[in-house]
Amino acid sequence: MDRRLRPRQSLPVRSGRRRKVHQSAKRSATANPLVPTGGVNLSTAAEFIEAAPRLGIGGELVQPEALKSNKPEIIVENARKFLEIVVAARAKARSA
Repeated sequence: MDRRLRPRQSLPVRSGRRRKVHQSAKRSATANPLVPTGGVNLSTAAEFIEAAPRLGIGGELVQPEALKSNKPEIIVENARKFLEIVVAARAKARSA
């Protein structure tokens, strides 16, 4: 399987195991980069790309209003905007 397509691991944190889980997360971070999933929107996507190689985009991409009103063009336009931001941020990171 292509390394980029492997499923990512999520590490739950229990109050009594925080230190151990944190150490485990640090060890696995190089093999399995974390994927930001909360707070990612058109305003913050570029900042997240600077810190992580991937993004998890949910409600900002597939907005409930677009689904309810049966307007897939809104979703397509949002995807185009996110793609433009990601491509520009990655190009900026490569040139830096």
